[in-house]
Amino acid sequence: TIANQLRISQPEVSRILRKIQNFPDLLNRTPREVILELHAEKITHEEMMRELMSWNYTFAKDAEPANPEGALTRGDWDEIVDAVHRDLIDVADYEELLRVVHPTAA
Repeated sequence: TIANQLRISQPEVSRILRKIQNFPDLLNRTPREVILELHAEKITHEEMMRELMSWNYTFAKDAEPANPEGALTRGDWDEIVDAVHRDLIDVADYEELLRVVHPTAA
C-alpha cells in the first residue's frame, strides 16, 4: 500500500489525498506533501525537485531563546531531513536541495 511504502498511516494518506482532491485552492502545501505526491504518482520527480528547490523554507529555532533547556520549534526544512531518514527522498536529492538552500553547507 501507499502507506506502507511511505511509512505513514493509511488515515494520513487518506487525509492528504482527500485534502488535495476536495480543497485544492485552500491547500497550504508542505514539503512533506510534495514528496508524498511523488510517491502517490501525482507528480514526477522533476516536478517534485523543482518545487522543493524553489521553496521558501523555514528552519528550527528556539521556542524560548532565554531558556537553555527550551524546545525547538520545527521548520519545514525538518520535513526534508525527515524524508531522507525515511528513505522518501534519496541522499542525492537531499544534497541537491542542500546546495540550493544552504550553498555554503554543501
